[in-house]
Amino acid sequence: MLHMRYVGDCAITTDANSWATLEASPGFVSRVMLVPEENLGVIILTNAEQEGAFDSILYHILDHYFALPQTDWIAAFKDAAEEEPESGHARP
Repeated sequence: MLHMRYVGDCAITTDANSWATLEASPGFVSRVMLVPEENLGVIILTNAEQEGAFDSILYHILDHYFALPQTDWIAAFKDAAEEEPESGHARP
């Protein structure tokens, strides 16, 4: 289950595993992923407005950290966006 709360213009989302993401206002995009049980924190700062751009970076880092098979996240997000163009929040 996801839990979302707002602090100013930022949305903080946590899930059942205590993983958390932080999103900022338009024009400046950030993503903070915390994995407490691994003592891991990843911060992505960008001015790219497309979610797939910074999420691709985040997932690439997580894949490498957890020694998972490499995935072309850019292509995966592009394909997902083409399947759901009206939502603006495509997930592979």
